[in-house]
Amino acid sequence: MAHPQRKLLKNNPKKIIITLTLLLSLVPIQAICSTIPITSSDTNQIQQNCMVTILGPQQECDLTSYLDQFYPQLLTEENNYADAIAACKGDEVTYTALTDHPTGTEMESYLWTAIGGDITSNDNGESVTIKWGNGDFGQLQITVTLSDGSECTLTRNVVLISKPDLNTQTLPSYYIDENGDKIIEICKGGSVEFIDNSVNVQTIATGFLWESSISTESTRNYTLEDINTEMIVKHILTSFCGCDTTETFRIKLKDGKNLELSCYGTVCGGTAAKYTALNVACSPYVWIVDGGVITTGQGTPSVEVLWDNPASGYGTIGLDGAFCDENVCNSIMSVKIPIISDNIGIMGKKELCQGEFFKYSLPLWGSTYYDWTVQPSTGVTIVNGDNINERIITFDSNGVYTITVNYGCDFLGCVGFTSQVDTIYVLPRLVINGEKIVCLNSSYTYSTNEPDGILQWKILSPSGISQTSDGNTLSYQFLETGTYTITASSDNYCNEAVYYVEVNAPPEAISVGMIEGKHIVCRNNSLDLTISSGAGVGEGCHLEWAAPCSQATLTPISNNIFTVPYGDEVCNVNVFTVDNRTGCRSEAAVHTVTAFELASIVPETLYACPQSIMHLDAPLQDNVFYEWKVQPENRASVIGDKTEASVDVIVNTMENGIYAPFVLSLVRHYCYGLKDSVAYNVVVGENNAVVTINPASSCQGEAVTLTATCANCGTSFEAESWKVGGINIGSSNPISHTFTQAGNIPIDLTYNTNDNTHFCNNLHATSLIHIIRKPSFVIVRNGNILSREMNYDSENTATSPYSYSWTYDGTPVSTTMTCPIIGTGEYCLTITNNLTGCDNKVCKKILDDCEQSTMITDVCGAVVRIELEDVGCEWIITTDDENAQITQLSSTMFRVEYTTVGYHVIEATTNDECDNCHYASKTILVQYILNVSARYDCENSRIVVTDNSYYYDPAFEGSRTLYFNFNNADYAMLPGAYTYNINNIVLPTVETNFIITARIEDCGYSVSTLLTLYPGASILRINPDRTNLCADVPFEFSADVSGVVNTYFWDFGDGSVTSNFSQSHTFSTLYGDYYVKLLIFDGNGCPVSLVRQYTVKQDVLKAGSLIPENNVDLCSGDNRYIWYINTSDNNNVFNNINSYTWRPTPTPSNLTGNAYEYNTHYTGDYSVRVVDVNGCIGEGEVNVGFFDKPLVLIKDIEKHCTGEEIHFSCFTHNSYISYDWTLTKAGTTVSLTNPHSTDPYFVPSTDGDYTISLTIHNQNCEETATMTFHVYKTPAPPVLSFGENSCICKPPVNLVSDRYASWSNGSLGNQANYYSAGYATAFIVDQNSGCRSDTSRIYITHAPNFDALLTGCYTRCLPDTLPVYMLSPDGLKWVWSLEGGWIANGTNNHNIYLPLPQYGNYSMNVRFGDNCEIESPTLTIEEDDMCGCDSIQVMPLGKDECYIKDCQLYYTLTMEVTNQSSAPVIFDQISTMSGVTVISSPLPLTIGAGATAFVQIGFRLTNLQISHIAFSLISTSLDCEREISMPIDFSACVGTDCEIKLDEILYNPTISSPNASAAFKFKLTLPTGTNSVLGVYSEPSQVVDYDATSLPTVTGLLVLDYGRLQQMQESGDSVVCIHVLICDDDKLCLAVVCVKVKDLLDQIVNGAKTSRQDFGRMSDVGQSEPYLVPNPAGNEVRVVGIEANSIETLTLIDMNGKVLLSVSGKNTMDIHTISKGYYILKIKSTDGIYYLKLIKA
Repeated sequence: MAHPQRKLLKNNPKKIIITLTLLLSLVPIQAICSTIPITSSDTNQIQQNCMVTILGPQQECDLTSYLDQFYPQLLTEENNYADAIAACKGDEVTYTALTDHPTGTEMESYLWTAIGGDITSNDNGESVTIKWGNGDFGQLQITVTLSDGSECTLTRNVVLISKPDLNTQTLPSYYIDENGDKIIEICKGGSVEFIDNSVNVQTIATGFLWESSISTESTRNYTLEDINTEMIVKHILTSFCGCDTTETFRIKLKDGKNLELSCYGTVCGGTAAKYTALNVACSPYVWIVDGGVITTGQGTPSVEVLWDNPASGYGTIGLDGAFCDENVCNSIMSVKIPIISDNIGIMGKKELCQGEFFKYSLPLWGSTYYDWTVQPSTGVTIVNGDNINERIITFDSNGVYTITVNYGCDFLGCVGFTSQVDTIYVLPRLVINGEKIVCLNSSYTYSTNEPDGILQWKILSPSGISQTSDGNTLSYQFLETGTYTITASSDNYCNEAVYYVEVNAPPEAISVGMIEGKHIVCRNNSLDLTISSGAGVGEGCHLEWAAPCSQATLTPISNNIFTVPYGDEVCNVNVFTVDNRTGCRSEAAVHTVTAFELASIVPETLYACPQSIMHLDAPLQDNVFYEWKVQPENRASVIGDKTEASVDVIVNTMENGIYAPFVLSLVRHYCYGLKDSVAYNVVVGENNAVVTINPASSCQGEAVTLTATCANCGTSFEAESWKVGGINIGSSNPISHTFTQAGNIPIDLTYNTNDNTHFCNNLHATSLIHIIRKPSFVIVRNGNILSREMNYDSENTATSPYSYSWTYDGTPVSTTMTCPIIGTGEYCLTITNNLTGCDNKVCKKILDDCEQSTMITDVCGAVVRIELEDVGCEWIITTDDENAQITQLSSTMFRVEYTTVGYHVIEATTNDECDNCHYASKTILVQYILNVSARYDCENSRIVVTDNSYYYDPAFEGSRTLYFNFNNADYAMLPGAYTYNINNIVLPTVETNFIITARIEDCGYSVSTLLTLYPGASILRINPDRTNLCADVPFEFSADVSGVVNTYFWDFGDGSVTSNFSQSHTFSTLYGDYYVKLLIFDGNGCPVSLVRQYTVKQDVLKAGSLIPENNVDLCSGDNRYIWYINTSDNNNVFNNINSYTWRPTPTPSNLTGNAYEYNTHYTGDYSVRVVDVNGCIGEGEVNVGFFDKPLVLIKDIEKHCTGEEIHFSCFTHNSYISYDWTLTKAGTTVSLTNPHSTDPYFVPSTDGDYTISLTIHNQNCEETATMTFHVYKTPAPPVLSFGENSCICKPPVNLVSDRYASWSNGSLGNQANYYSAGYATAFIVDQNSGCRSDTSRIYITHAPNFDALLTGCYTRCLPDTLPVYMLSPDGLKWVWSLEGGWIANGTNNHNIYLPLPQYGNYSMNVRFGDNCEIESPTLTIEEDDMCGCDSIQVMPLGKDECYIKDCQLYYTLTMEVTNQSSAPVIFDQISTMSGVTVISSPLPLTIGAGATAFVQIGFRLTNLQISHIAFSLISTSLDCEREISMPIDFSACVGTDCEIKLDEILYNPTISSPNASAAFKFKLTLPTGTNSVLGVYSEPSQVVDYDATSLPTVTGLLVLDYGRLQQMQESGDSVVCIHVLICDDDKLCLAVVCVKVKDLLDQIVNGAKTSRQDFGRMSDVGQSEPYLVPNPAGNEVRVVGIEANSIETLTLIDMNGKVLLSVSGKNTMDIHTISKGYYILKIKSTDGIYYLKLIKA
C-alpha cells in the first residue's frame, strides 16, 4: 500500500507548488541576500521573477514509484521530489533554458550551476551540457539576468538512476585481450550463446538488446549460429528510466571443422546423458564439462555425463579441438545444455522492506511448470512476471517469509523438483526524522521511527569526512556547507536509512549601523526600531527580530519600522537576516537596549561667592526632563533655560550683605510619570582672607622672587594673576621679576581661595615694594691707575658704606677703590652698599693698543645722541643699561634711549675688520624718564593730568616744570605739582581720541598719552520688555542703552543685586509687583540709572500633561492623537499659550490644525514644550505604542499552466491569526480551495491573467498584498503511432509522434526507437510557456519467449503432448508444425498443450502485435532403443545410509518401485554410471501388475564429485529399461573439519594454451596422520593429475579455461577451490582450499613469471629445469636438463588426466604406440615433480 503522504502525488501528478524556492534541494544553494534599498512601498513587496523552464531529455519514467521503493522519505510534499528530473549516472546530457520574461526586456546572460555533475560544455548561453556523476542525487540551477538588471532562477532536483551491472556469460567463454576487449574464439560455422546473468538490485531491467551483423533481438539471452564471418556483438541492458549499460564482444573465427554432437537438449539434474562427437577425430578426445561429471568415455568419441544441479540452470559440454585432426578447428567447442536442476536457489533479494516489491525468478526451462508458494500468505501480493519463471512479490507486512517453488517438466520426467526454501526477511523501513535544510554551525537532533533501540549512525560531510555514533538519536553540529549524508542502521530494520541534509551558510547580517532607534528604553514602554532609509535585505530574505525578554512579544517582519513592546524586563534586540528558503539566520545584528536607569546624583554642599557663577552638570539622559529651582528664589538664578541638564547659576549679591545658605534643587521627570529630586545646599562666603606679599624691598636690577601667603584661605590659595606697575607678569606663586627702576612699585595680586567659609574667587591683594637704587658710579683712568667716581647714591647714609671688588678679564685683582692697569683687557668694578646690600657692576675696557678717538654726546632726558670720528671702519656701541635701545643714525652717529636714570658709560670700538683698533668712551647722566597719564573727572567736568615720571636727582625733580599740550593748548605743571586740572570740558558728541604730549626740556625728548572721551550714556529700556513674569522661571535681564557703558549695577527689588551687564533672575512664588533698578557707568566713568515695574504671576502650566487619545492598541500607520491638556481644569486645553514645540518635529501628516494636538502613526516617544504669555514653561512626554502590521509576502511561482494544481504560499508566523485569499480573473472571482489557509490552490481551466490577493490579520492589524500572474494553455497530448517497424523481435521498434515530444527512453523529437516491450510514453512541452501536456502512451507487444518452449534433440519414447505454460504476457497467434506441416494452432499464450503425434522435427510460428512474426528453434524427438518401461514409477523412501570401510565409501539407496501396468515386469539386469559400483541388489526382481516392491541397492563410490547416483533397471524380456537418478548425501560419513594448506600455485606456460587453457602447478600440505588421498578435484574443474606419494604433501596439475576465469572475475565469482578427500584412521574428510581468481589471472598476464611474490615455487630456486628432446617427437622422447639418475618415474598422461604409459628409472620413453596429439609428461625426480607438454608427431 502506498504511503498515505504520497497518495496525492501519485493520484495528481500534475501539481505545482508556488514557493519562493521552487524545489527542495539535497545539495546546498547558498542564498545571498544582498543589501538593497527598501522604501516604504516595499513593505509588502511581492517576490516575483520571470519564469524559467528547463528543457532536456528528462526521462518520462515513474519516478514516484522509483522513489517510493528506494527513497520514500523524498515523496512528501515537503520534499516535493515528484517534479524532479531523472538522469542516468555517468551520462552526458544537454539542457536548454526557456525563459518567459516581461515585455521590453531581453536576456542578458545565463548562469548554469550543477551539483553532482560537471559542466562539460557551456558558453554562458541558454544551453549547457552536464556529465553527471555516480551519486544518487544532483541539482541543476539556471539564473537568467534580464536587461533591466533583474534575475530569475530555477532550481531542479535531479534523481540519478543507476545503470545495470552487466554479468554476461558466453559459450564458448570469452577472454579479455591486452586492449581490454572481450574476445570469443570459435570455429568457422560454429555458434555462440550469450547468457545474461545480470541482476540489478537498485532497478529492474526493462529492456534487452543484442545487435550483430546476423540479427538484432530484444531477448534476455542471445544465440548466434552458423557464424562464418568475424563480427562485433553489442549487448545493451536497459533499466529504470531508460538508463542502459553497453558491452561489446568480438567474435574471431578459426578455420577447421566444428564440433557436431549427437542428439542433445534439456536434461534433468542428477541424470546421466551420453554425447558423441559426430564429425571429428581426436587423439585423445579431451572433453570439458561444466555443471556435471564425466562418468565414462573421457578420451573417446562418446562420453557419459552425470549432470549436477547447477544454480545457473545450465551446463556446458565441449571438446578441445587442439587434440583433433588437422582439419578440425583448434578451439574449445562448447555446447550449452539446459539442466532442470533440483533444489535450485531462487534469485532475488533476501531482505526487503515492508511494502517493497521485487522480482523473484528461477531459470527459464522449456515446457516447465512453476508453482510458487509464499508462507505466510497474508499481506503478500504475487503478480506474474513477463515469463512463466518469474513472480513479482510485494510484502506489505513485516515478518519472516519463505518462498518455495515446485517445478518440473513432465516431458523429460523432471518432476517433483522443489527449489531451495528461500527465506525472506521483511523488516520495517527505518526512517530518519529531522531537519533537512539546516544552517552552518548549528546543532540538530535526528531521530527515527525506532523508539528505544540503539542505532548505528554515520555522518559523511561534503568534504568526505566520515564520523560514526551509536545511540537512539543523533545530535550533530554541522560545520561545513554542502550536502551531508546521514545514515542510520539497525539489525531490526530492512534498510540503512539515508538522509540528506542541506547545510547552508547563513546570509550576511545587516550592519548594526543600519538599525536606527533608541538604545535605552523605559520599562513597560514600547521601542520603535527602524532600518535606515535606503538599506534593507535583498530578495529571498526577510528580517526577524528577537528579544530574549519573556515579556517582549515580537513578530518577524521585513518592514523598516518595528515595535518592541517591553514589560518590566528590558533586553537587547537581535536582528537576523533570514533566508526565506532555508530559514538560516545570519549572525545577530545586536541593537543594544538597556532599561532606563536614572543616573545617580549625590548632592553636595556648594560654596560660592556673591556674583560668582556655579556651573552644574546633571547627567544628560534621553527621556528625562530637567527643572532647576532656587529657594529662596532671590538668592540666585539659573542663567538661561532652567530645563537644561547643564546650567550656570549666578549667585546674587544681597543688598543687605547677609548671605545665609540657600537650596538649589534639580527635579527630573522621566519615563512618563516618574519624578526624582536632588537638593544642593549652597553656602555663600565672605572675604576676610589676609594676603601678605614678600619681600617688601629689593635691589634695583636684581631678580626678585615675589611670594604671596594667605591667612584664612583654607586648604586652597591660588594665584590668578600678578601685576607690577599695572603690567601683568604671570600667575605662578611664587614668581620671579626684575625691577629696572628704583622707588616704591605697586603690586596687584588676583587670587582664589577655598576654606569652606571664605571661598570667593577673583579676589585682590595689593602691596608696594621698595626698590633700592643701586650705587651709581663710573670708572676713570689716571695714567695706569683706574678708580671710581661716585656720582649718586640716595641710600648712602654712612661714612664708609661701600666695599670694592676689581677683576681683570674675570680674575680678581683688587679690593680697594683703585686698580692698577696690568695690561690690555676688560676691568670690572663691583661696588656694594654695605648698608643695603645692593651692588652695581661697571666694566671698562683698556685698549692701549687702540687709538683713542673723540666721542661727542648730547643728553636730552633719556635720549643721548652720539657722534664719533670717521675712522673708515664700523663703530660698535655698548652701554651698561641692558634694556637701552641703540639706534645707528649714520656710520658715525648713534641714538641711545635709556630705561633707567643715573650715570651710564658709553663705549665705542671698531669691529675686527678694521686695520687699526679705535676706541672711545664717555660717561653721561640720565636725569629723568617721562611718564604721564590723564583721566576725565565726571563730577567736575574736567581732565586731570598726572606726572608719573622717574627722576635721578631729587633736587632736579623738585625744580622741574612739566609742559604738556592738550587739544592744541599748552599747559605747564609747575615745580612741586604732580597733577594738573583742565576745567570746563564739554564731552564730544562722538567718541574722540585726544593726544597729550609732555616735555621738560625743549631738546626733542617728550612722551605722549592717549585720552578717549565718550558722549554721555543713557538707559533706553530694561528687558524683558513685558509686564508679567512667571514665578519660578528665570528671566534674562538686560538693558537697551546708548553710548559706551563700562559698568552695570542691578537691584531686583527682592534684596538681590548684581553688577553684571545682564543678569538671569528668578522671582519667587510670592506673586506681586517688583521694581527693578539699573545703574550704569559710561565710558567716561559717569553714572546713569533707570527703574522698571514687573508683576510676577503663578505658573499654571505645572498642571499640564501630554496624554494619548485612548489606550486602544492600533496598528502602525493608523492615526492616534495625543494632546497637551490642563489636568486641573477637567483636562481642557490651556489658553494664552504662545508656542508648542513638538518632538519629533511634526510632518504634515502629524499636523491637525490644533496646536495642542499631534497625530502619531508609529511607536515612539513623543514630547511637547509649551510656553504661555507669562513665560511659564510646561513640558509633557508620552510613549505611544502600535502593533506592527503583518508581513504579507506572496511567494513567487515556477510556472503555471491550465489543468495544473497551482498552490499559493506566503511567509507565515504563529502570531498571524487569519489568512484571506482572493483570486480573480478579469474582475470575476475564481473559486479557491482552502482560501483561509496558508496553502490555497486552484486548477485553472482557462489561460490568461489572474490576480491573487492575500490579507493577513495579526492581532488588530491587517495587511494586503496582490500579485498578478499568467496561466498558460497546456498543450494537447501527442498522438503516438508506430513507424516503420512495430515488431520487438526485430528491434528497434520505431514510434512516431505528431509533434516534437519528450519520450520515456530519453529521446527528444518526432520519432523514437525502443528496444523493449511494454508501454512507451511521451509528452509535449510548449516551447514558449514550458507547459507540459498530459502523457500519451502506446503499447509495444512482447515477442514470445521461446525459452519457455522445449527445443533441442531428445531420444526417448514418444509422449502424447508437449506443454507450454507461458509464451508471452500478451496476445498472440501460434501455429505448431511437424516437418514443416501444420498440425495445431491457437491464440492462447498460457497453458498450451502441443500435440506430438510422431517422431520428427517440430517448430512453432507465432504472430503477434502489428503483423509481427517469429519462428521458434526446432524440437527434435528421436526414438529410444528401449521403450516400454514407462509404467514403472520409483519413489525414494529417504532411508539412505552411508558407511566407511577400508577408506572406501559405501552408499545404500532405499526405494519403492511400482508397476502401474496391467502385466508383470521382470528386471534382471542393472547398469550404473562410472565411479559407482553395485555391490548388492535384489535382482532378478519381479513386480506384479499394479504391485509395489521395496528395493534396496548397495553401491561403492569411487567418484566423490557426484551428487546423484544414476542407474537403470533393465528388463531383457520386455527389451526396456527404467532410468533412475537419485540424490545422495554422504555428509554423515565425510567430515569437513580437516584443514589443508595451499603452499604454492604457479602458472605453467609450457602446458597452457594462450587465451584457451591455463595450467597451474599446485602444492598442498595435508593434516598430519593422513593415511591416503581418495581424490582431488576443483571448482571449476579440472585437476588433471595429482601425486600423493609423499604425504602429507600433495602436488598436482590444474588446467582451467582461461576465458572462464575472466568471466568469473567479472561476475563476482572470485575464487577457484581445490577439494581433497582424505582418509585418516578409516575416517573420510573433505578439505577445501581456495585461491583468488585475480591472483591466478595476474600470473597469466605477467607472462608465466614463476615468482615467489604470491605463491612461491615447487622446486628450489636455482634448480635446473628439464625439457624434452625432441619435441614434437615421433617414436621416443628424452628428458634432458636434469641428472638422469635423479629421475624416478616418467608418466605420460592425456589432457583428461588418464595415464597412458609409465616407466621407472629411465630418462627416455618409447611413445611409438601413442596416437598423435598433445600430452603431458609427468617427471618425478628426487628434486621434485615436473609437468611438460609433449607433442606426438
